[in-house]
Amino acid sequence: MSSQRIISYALDDLVVDPDGAIDALNDACTHRQVHYRVSGICQLEHRVYFALAPVADPRAAGNYLLVTVEDTSHDGFVSMLDDRWAAGFDIVGTITLYETVMALFARPPERK
Repeated sequence: MSSQRIISYALDDLVVDPDGAIDALNDACTHRQVHYRVSGICQLEHRVYFALAPVADPRAAGNYLLVTVEDTSHDGFVSMLDDRWAAGFDIVGTITLYETVMALFARPPERK
């Protein structure tokens, strides 16, 4: 099986075009000969790193969504997680784009 892949974005690129970055991430996971899933997300200084792990079954790659966290209070965040989970998405992690917190969600195929 192939090794992991690392995809990184500058914060400024994510601020300008978050949808484009997520489209590229989804493409990197599903439109290659080897399929991947996001196994982790890390933010260091002005870059965000997505660690991609290979998956044997292409259906395990999932689909990813980056959303703004509107309410960062404990209750607001937990409510958002519950709402997204009910819609079939699992939380992968959060990143802070200057003053905005964004959450990366995955829709695993078994939750569709």
